[in-house]
Amino acid sequence: MKKIKLSFLFLSLSLFIFSAFNGCENNDEVTSSNTDNFDSPQYAIIDYSDVENGIEDATLEKGMTLNNSLFSYTFVQGNNDFRNGNGPLRGNAWFDRFNFAKHIGRILRHLDLSEDQKTAVHDFVVTFHDAAKPLVEEFHEVNKPIIEEANAQRELIIEDLKNGVITREQAHQALRDLNEATREKIKANADNLNLKENLCNERDVLFGNIESVLTAEQLTQWNEAVSRMPNICD
Repeated sequence: MKKIKLSFLFLSLSLFIFSAFNGCENNDEVTSSNTDNFDSPQYAIIDYSDVENGIEDATLEKGMTLNNSLFSYTFVQGNNDFRNGNGPLRGNAWFDRFNFAKHIGRILRHLDLSEDQKTAVHDFVVTFHDAAKPLVEEFHEVNKPIIEEANAQRELIIEDLKNGVITREQAHQALRDLNEATREKIKANADNLNLKENLCNERDVLFGNIESVLTAEQLTQWNEAVSRMPNICD
């Protein structure tokens, strides 16, 4: 009988220890799942320079396009790393030209944010991208006719090359001229005039919101780091 009681006691104690240990592991997983990945694309600040970098020139192999991952705004989906030379966006011209000094995750990870601050900041950057997305998509729509016109002219250049009317080098030069002229038309498009200003306004709102939840010490660090960021809005 004593052996049975001792065995039962040992089994109960073992189950208790296992449950407690397993509970600690689950708590760690919850904490981990609530910790933001500061390399996430959510923390990348998109401005008008990125929009311009999203214009991909016409070549002999392909027509002029507006980069889909940027202008459909799919780049911000998920929680993948958004680091220089890293991730599935590598090879996208606009991504390869992105200035990673504008990725505020590089700043935030050094501020020792509380969980409440992390949640608030994450909500702020989501709001920023919710506002920026339709602005970027609008650029795509209002400039689509200009891109289509350029590609029609590209087809004529390709046809002349195929028919021996021009040499390959002349075709390359004609495409360079076409790309430059098309970019100038896009810059002159009156429908783009407010885009840069609107993106700058959304950036200012985001930064103001972030600053509102920082401590005095964090704010000093934030301001010093932001002062070194490239800012086409000045």
